[in-house]
Amino acid sequence: MSPRPVLPRQFYLITRRCTQRQLLLRPDPETNNAFTYCLIEAALRSGIDVLLPCAMSNHHHTVIYDREGRYPEFVEHFHKLLARSQNALRGRWENFWSSEQVCVVNLVDHEAVMDNLVYTATNPVQDHLVDRVHHWPGVNGLVALLARRPLRARRPRHFFRPHGPMPEEVELRLTIPPELGPEAEVLAELRKRVQAVEATHEAERRRIGGRCSNGARSCGNRGGGIHRAWSRGETSDRRWEAALLRNRTFIGDLAHRDRVRAHAQRVLRAVHRGLPTWMLSRGDGLQSRGGLHSGAMQPVKAVVKNGRLMVDEPTELPDGTEIELLPVDDDLDPQQRARLLQAIDEGIEDFERGDHMDGFDFIAQMRSRREAANR
Repeated sequence: MSPRPVLPRQFYLITRRCTQRQLLLRPDPETNNAFTYCLIEAALRSGIDVLLPCAMSNHHHTVIYDREGRYPEFVEHFHKLLARSQNALRGRWENFWSSEQVCVVNLVDHEAVMDNLVYTATNPVQDHLVDRVHHWPGVNGLVALLARRPLRARRPRHFFRPHGPMPEEVELRLTIPPELGPEAEVLAELRKRVQAVEATHEAERRRIGGRCSNGARSCGNRGGGIHRAWSRGETSDRRWEAALLRNRTFIGDLAHRDRVRAHAQRVLRAVHRGLPTWMLSRGDGLQSRGGLHSGAMQPVKAVVKNGRLMVDEPTELPDGTEIELLPVDDDLDPQQRARLLQAIDEGIEDFERGDHMDGFDFIAQMRSRREAANR
């Protein structure tokens, strides 16, 4: 592999994915702050101008201007700090980033820079996660850039020492270098092009009958994969609930239908009472086409005793199976919970009649529609 040229006064798009595309950057206050802190600290240390960052749930895009030819130092320091910080936050030990080489694209002219600024800013919209850029709950610097407002972050307490050498608070203003053109003109063009992308995707959703879940704010992956919110529209509610519940990958075989409903009721009742609820999953949860192991995913009850989390639940999992416990949040009101339980019953009845679709086939249809619409 030929070495990459490192030259001063160059624009770059930096992209890196999490290992195995896991959602290790899913948005939450700690992750957003840590990403911003590590980005700013690395940029200040290496003299890099940051134009626009966007942290998705399993990767990030960052457009930079390397004035002094030091982008390798920036990339190394930023990714090293963030990986260690997120591993500490998530309780992980292995590699955080994918083993493939960091993607560094040299943006050679004004149009290339503008194209990638728009691409970076609208990534959550183009992935059908939100309908407006500013609705994305993760890090996206567009609002700060357009408002000429600096990014700020505090030293993450879960990783850095309280009295260590790292600064308590960092601040960085996203900049439009003069080499790209007058700042006001660049920002006006960026704003116009971002709005055009948002309008295009909104028109496409209306054309195919789709909508964002949680009203108009989220398109089904709210919080970057932490949990999935149901749409408040009745039509969208029923369509997506039925699609998920008819999918035999999640339903399992018919012998377990009563347990599926009992588990769903127990989780919803626990959430309704404000009790902590957890989801048990095997590390190899979703496997090959054909279904999910009947005991691979089920709600369990856990209690804290003497400072330790104790789980005492029957399971069909074999001895020695490694599991993860993930907290489950829920914001359903009583009417939505009732609709969900009704949808479970109707989904099971549809399954018994043979009225269902394999999840992989459903995803393939959605992808083909999207590809056809983009032609």
